[in-house]
Amino acid sequence: MTEYKDIDISEFDFSKIEYGSMKENQYGGRFVDIKYDGGKVPIVKFPKMTCPFGMGIQTNEKSGEKSYSLSLSFDNLNKSSELMPVYKKCLELDEKIKRDSIEKFDEWLECDDKKEATIFVKKQYKPIVKHPGIDKLTKKRKNYSATRRVNVRVDEKTNLFRFRLFNKNNKKVIIGVNNYEELISPRDDFKTACIPSQIWFSPFGFGISWTLTQAKIFKGKNFNDKCMFDSDNEDDNNEDEDDNELSEKESKDEKVNNKENDDSSDDDVSDDE
Repeated sequence: MTEYKDIDISEFDFSKIEYGSMKENQYGGRFVDIKYDGGKVPIVKFPKMTCPFGMGIQTNEKSGEKSYSLSLSFDNLNKSSELMPVYKKCLELDEKIKRDSIEKFDEWLECDDKKEATIFVKKQYKPIVKHPGIDKLTKKRKNYSATRRVNVRVDEKTNLFRFRLFNKNNKKVIIGVNNYEELISPRDDFKTACIPSQIWFSPFGFGISWTLTQAKIFKGKNFNDKCMFDSDNEDDNNEDEDDNELSEKESKDEKVNNKENDDSSDDDVSDDE
């Protein structure tokens, strides 16, 4: 039986991180499982961070499969920022993974020696914290915040996302492929609980895979979420009947979604990859 350990990012003790043996998935990719404090699966909790662009979607060019993710921003980062300790902790974890990779160069990186491994890690490691790139004209960093990305997994049977979403009142919200655009907007804030499930390796690089298992959403002030047109009383009266029919349909749809969600796995956390 899988045992989980939930910890705040500020209390994440890197000395308790444990690595499994190298494995290979069905696509030929290699990975190492991450465990914590005696074989437990770590669930790391992060404070409120802004999601600048809403849900991210990536499409595999060969298979056409879509994958989903959230990029969360270290906004207004300075010495007094509440996010500064989180930012530093992520940088420290990046450094640990790079050091451990060099030490395990023959098993993980398939390099001949530590010198070759050091060069490989410097070029190929994909950090937890993604900093803005360098502007080619000004030679300075582009003016946007550093981010961290978490993966969102999908239940193939129901098309629901395999993480638990709660609103600011701690009420559970049903979310999936078919309705996420109605629920998540650019500039929404999230508190997240994520599993650093594995270190992945590919010809293009390597890094930690973070899987979202629970989130709490705080709606941002998106100007496009509010109607910018005045009400037309005549049109409103003519459409009252249609609105009532739509409300009844949405109510039925919600009941169906709730039933599908209950029929799917009801664990509090997603399965590891």
